[in-house]
Amino acid sequence: MPHAIRWLHLSDFHVGKDDYATRKMFDYILTHVRNRKLEGFVPDLLFITGDLANKGLASEYETFWLEFVSPLQDEIGDGISQRTFVVPGNHDVDRSKFPAFSREEVAKPESHYLDPTEEGAKLRGELLIPRFGAYLDSDCSPAKGAFAKQEGAYAHCLTLHGHEVGVVGINTAWLTKDDKDERQLTPGKPLLEKALDTIKSAKLRIVLGHHPIDWFIPSQQKPIKSLLGQHQVIYLHGHLHDAWAEPSYGGGHTYLAIQ
Repeated sequence: MPHAIRWLHLSDFHVGKDDYATRKMFDYILTHVRNRKLEGFVPDLLFITGDLANKGLASEYETFWLEFVSPLQDEIGDGISQRTFVVPGNHDVDRSKFPAFSREEVAKPESHYLDPTEEGAKLRGELLIPRFGAYLDSDCSPAKGAFAKQEGAYAHCLTLHGHEVGVVGINTAWLTKDDKDERQLTPGKPLLEKALDTIKSAKLRIVLGHHPIDWFIPSQQKPIKSLLGQHQVIYLHGHLHDAWAEPSYGGGHTYLAIQ
C-alpha cells in the first residue's frame, strides 16, 4: 500500500496584532503537533500561506520565526526545515512604500512587470520588491529570496516515499494596497505558468498562494484557473480565516482548492 504524503498547512498568524492571543495560538499548535506525532502522524511538508506578520515589520518576523517556526520544526523533526515552504500575504507588505502606484498599470500584460524575465525582475525590483523588504530579509525557508529573482516565484521538486512532489509558491499580494484589494490582485499569470512548467513531471503538484482565486482581477481568473486545472494542482491558500475545500474547474480539468 502506498505511503501517504502528509503536510501541515498554516496561515494568517498576523503576529503583532495581539501578543497574548498570538502566543496562545503558538502554544496550541505546538501542543497539537506534539500529540499528533505521538499518534504516528508526522508531516512530510510544512506550508505557511501568508500574513505571517500584521504590519510587515522586522520585529514581527523575528517573533514568528524564532518563537514559533523554529520550535515547530524541532517538534516535527526529520529534516522538515528543508521542506518548509512559505509565501507572503497582504499583511506582509510595507504599505507605506509606493502607496500611490497604479495596480491597473502594473497588471497590464504589456507593462511586463509580472513577466519571468530580466526586464520583469528589474521593474519589480524598482517598485514592488521594496514593499516586501522585511519579509524577504527574514525568510528562513529554503526558497529565501525567490520572489526577488527573475522567476518571481519558486518551484521545487522533491521525492517523498518514492513519489515526485512539486511545490510552487506564488505571490498573490504583489498589488496589495489597501482594504479594497478584492478582485484587484494577481500573482502574475506568466510567473505562475513558468513555475508550473518547472514541476510538470511531478506526480503531486501543490501551489501555495495567500488569496483565493476570486480575489484576482476578473479578467485573469479564467486563465489562471485554466493553468491550475491543466496541471491538476492542489491550491492551498489562506486570507479568509476559515477552513474549507472545494473542487474547482479550469481548462476542462479539475483542481482542488483548500483554504
